[in-house]
Amino acid sequence: MDAEIISTFIYSQLSTDITPHSAFNTKEAVQRILDTTVENITAFTLGKPQNIEGDSLSV
Repeated sequence: MDAEIISTFIYSQLSTDITPHSAFNTKEAVQRILDTTVENITAFTLGKPQNIEGDSLSV
């Protein structure tokens, strides 16, 4: 089915609620993001950067 037809159908329904995806916005998720950020900064300052995009040699 065409995406435009589907979206028109969804928006035309009176009982449709459109809400944002905000699962990342829980206390636990934000804490994990902060922990990962601190780990990445610490590793970088120790000369052992991690999560380097496009680096196939990193371990």
